[in-house]
Amino acid sequence: MAKTKQLVSVKGIKNTMYRLRKYGQLEGGKATLDDDEHTMMHDGLEMIQKTGVSEYCRRLSVITGKSADGLRTKYTMLKRYGILK
Repeated sequence: MAKTKQLVSVKGIKNTMYRLRKYGQLEGGKATLDDDEHTMMHDGLEMIQKTGVSEYCRRLSVITGKSADGLRTKYTMLKRYGILK
C-alpha cells in the first residue's frame, strides 16, 4: 500500500489553534491580546483606515519600538477574527 502525502503539517495546525485561542474563537476561549492590539481596538477600524493601515502601523511602531510589519500582521489578525470592527 502506498504512503499518502500529508496535506497539512502538524506545525501549521498548532499555529492555527494558537491563533484561534489567542483571539477567543475556540469554545470557551478568552482573547489574550497585548498592548498593541488593545491600542488598535481603542483607535478603531474607521480611524485606522482613514489614516491608512501602513501609515498607522509606522506611527505605532515609532511609539512602541516594534516593527511596522509585525504590527500590520496583528492588525490583519484582529480584522480576520472579527475583533477589530
